[in-house]
Amino acid sequence: YKANALLQLSRYKDAIAYYNKVLAIYANNKEAVQNKKIAQEGLRNETIREIKSNYEKQNYTKVIELFDTIEDSVNDSFLEGYKAESFYILGNYEDALKCYETILAMDPKNLDILHKKVNTLDKLEKYEDALKTLDKIIALDQSNISALKYKGHILINIEKYIEAFYYYSKVLVIEPADTEA
Repeated sequence: YKANALLQLSRYKDAIAYYNKVLAIYANNKEAVQNKKIAQEGLRNETIREIKSNYEKQNYTKVIELFDTIEDSVNDSFLEGYKAESFYILGNYEDALKCYETILAMDPKNLDILHKKVNTLDKLEKYEDALKTLDKIIALDQSNISALKYKGHILINIEKYIEAFYYYSKVLVIEPADTEA
């Protein structure tokens, strides 16, 4: 009864602890199993709200800490995005890259995440990988001005000026008034 009362009070961690005690004695108690799942989902939702709140407050270290308390966050591309952005902002580019790759495994045509992956690879000076990712973006959207310009930028970084000129020229064909190209 105590576990159910704690669940009703939205004290999810305490409710889960009591359900675990019940299940240690009565492993097949269907009500305890079901209510424990409800408490776990409540705790997860509460943690997600806390992640979003801390992200908005720019408390990125706390955002990352909170992810350790959510068991299935890796299967949620939306949550993984918060984690990736927090790592990126904190300058932890390797972990940000892992998060972006996790998201792309779920949604390989996500242009926003592909762009963020390119930014991260650029920070890590992994220019060849950045170029491959830019090729994916351009294959998905041949008139993606941002990707075309970024490809030109990276090609300049690796001193491939003629190729860079080619991509900047493509930008000017699409957007003749572009002053960056």
